[in-house]
Order: sequence, then C-alpha cells, then structure tokens
Amino acid sequence: MSVIEKIQTVCIFALLVVVAFLSQDATNAKKDAKDQERLAALYKGERDGWINTAEQRALDLQLATIRRAQAEKSVIDLQERLGDLGKKHEPARQAVRASPPADDGPVAPVLRNALELLP
Repeated sequence: MSVIEKIQTVCIFALLVVVAFLSQDATNAKKDAKDQERLAALYKGERDGWINTAEQRALDLQLATIRRAQAEKSVIDLQERLGDLGKKHEPARQAVRASPPADDGPVAPVLRNALELLP
C-alpha cells in the first residue's frame, strides 16, 4: 500500500466518521423536532383551555356589570318611590301631630304611632 493509498484510506475513514456524526445529528434533530411538535400540541391544548376560561370570565364580568347597573337603577327607583310615598303621607302625619290631645281616645295613641311610623 502506497502513501497515497494510505492517505486516501485515512481521508475516506475521516469522511465516514464525519458522515456518521452528521447522520447522528440529523437523527437527533428529527427527534427534537418531533418532541417539539408534541410539546406544541400539548401547550396548544392548554392555551386553548385558558383562552376559553378567560373568555368565559369576560362574559361573566359583562353580565355582572349589567346586573349591577340594573340593581343600582332599581335602588334609585325604589328611593324615589319611597320619597313620593313620604310626601304623600306627610299631610296625614302633620294632621296627626297637629291634633290636640283631647282628640285621643283609647286607641288613638296606637294609631298616631302607626301613622307617624309610615314612610
């Protein structure tokens, strides 16, 4: 075997070693890509679940905001009606207060207290 043949053999061996390393790297890259795809699919499912949860919470918040506004309006309406009732009953209260004690009979103090407690 001549020197040139020995050099060629060494070069071919080195080339085979490089090809083997590159082949191993390609195999590892394919495996890593598959692992990444699996993880991406897993995370996509989790992400979609969190997105659905967030969207549901946003809808719940909108509904709660609407209900709160309705409740606040109902409270205002009720306060106005109570104020109107108070104005409506005020003449009766004043008449009871203005009546002389001589007008009181055995039941009158109870009625007077009841009228004074009206809204």
